[in-house]
Amino acid sequence: MTAPETPRKSWSRTRLTDDQATAVMRAVGYEPLEPYPNGRAPWRCRCTECGEISMPRLINARMGRGCNACSHQRVLAARRATAAAAAGAFIQAAGFEPLEPYASATTPWLCRCTRCGQTRNIWAQHMRTRGLTCRACTAEPAVDAA
Repeated sequence: MTAPETPRKSWSRTRLTDDQATAVMRAVGYEPLEPYPNGRAPWRCRCTECGEISMPRLINARMGRGCNACSHQRVLAARRATAAAAAGAFIQAAGFEPLEPYASATTPWLCRCTRCGQTRNIWAQHMRTRGLTCRACTAEPAVDAA
């Protein structure tokens, strides 16, 4: 005795037409460079935002996933903005005024002391580990030998 045959799901109902598939890819920021293969196969496309050529799958685009390179850049930009805001708050709390935009923790940052007005370069990577004080303001006055 053999097992009864189970009906197979008809993929023709879920397969998109070329125009529908192209519209989905364009909606997430891709411009297809070759004809539509199928929903699970890599499809050569160019990102309309950054110009990167990649091989996304239509199934991922239908879930809303866009260009990996652009996504990575957005994440990095958000991290830089967060770091800049935190560094700005820390430096102002320490009594300094930034004179130029924050670049990175390893780049010197030109700032002015709000107490004495002296300018100096500050490395953000040293702010928390070494402490941040103005050398001119915290220097002890010279003692006369007279």
